[in-house]
Amino acid sequence: MTKTVLVVGCGSIGRRHIGNLTKLGCRVTAFDPDASRARWAAGNLGCETVASLEEGLNRKPGAVWICTPPSLHAAVAVPALRRGVDCFIEKPLAHDLPSAGAIAAAAKRGRARVAVGYQLRAHPGLRWLKKTLDSGKWGRLLFLRAQLGQYLPDWRPWQDYRKSYTARRELGGGIILDGSHELDLALWLGGRAEAVYCRARRLSRLDVNVEDTAALTLDFADGALGEVHLDMVSRAYRRGLELSCERATVLWDQPTGTARVYSPKTKKWTVRRFELDYNDLYSLESAAFLKKGAEPRAASLQEGRALLAAVDAAMKSARTGRRERIKK
Repeated sequence: MTKTVLVVGCGSIGRRHIGNLTKLGCRVTAFDPDASRARWAAGNLGCETVASLEEGLNRKPGAVWICTPPSLHAAVAVPALRRGVDCFIEKPLAHDLPSAGAIAAAAKRGRARVAVGYQLRAHPGLRWLKKTLDSGKWGRLLFLRAQLGQYLPDWRPWQDYRKSYTARRELGGGIILDGSHELDLALWLGGRAEAVYCRARRLSRLDVNVEDTAALTLDFADGALGEVHLDMVSRAYRRGLELSCERATVLWDQPTGTARVYSPKTKKWTVRRFELDYNDLYSLESAAFLKKGAEPRAASLQEGRALLAAVDAAMKSARTGRRERIKK
């Protein structure tokens, strides 16, 4: 297991990872271009800090956790990967396809591993759901719906939402990219998507320069349909999935960790509850990445690129008003 880790970015997600990695037994060094955030991490989380990315990489860490805004992911990942250092990149992989391609090329050159932090994949309830779906017990998937809705100022109430990368196009924000957990789940469960139709726009009076609401329709390669609703305007937090299969209907509620399964044979609902602390999802995905050969709890480099291809097609569809093919 890797013991020496460099965390780049000491904002909210970086602080979470520093704390979890320390508890997992890692020796953590952190870097942030904002020296005040680096000092906070050192003073409150007990990690070492460095003055530059170069200094951090020169210490030869066993892995790098990239927790910067998406527009900066490639700038950190590429030099690390070229040195052969494994990279755990907070979602999304990058803010656009060319940057994702640069990351992939660097990983190949350095023979290094990449994982993308879509932590919902680590949830035992969602892993049970995927395992059962893949087993064929519920029959073929016909369609799925995924939904995320939460008011942006409530996401990180300790900071001015207008300064978050979510609110700024130039930092890789917008609900489609920053809310891509649900799109990731749709692709994880439904498989390869061939095309997408998307309506996306800014509906609210929030001070953002990105789309705050999006509705996507996916055509999966096996004929199933997918619907993904994303917004940063809903005043009540809503997050969940609906799967319609040949022999079952499945409803997943993320806030309560509850799966409800309807059987047409018994004409009854059964309920399964999966209780855990939300932070455990981040710890589980990190522990799996640190242990080479362990079953992954995050998305792969290939899956991260496939998701960005779907995002790229969705954004194009929102501009053209047409159904768009997703690049393979």
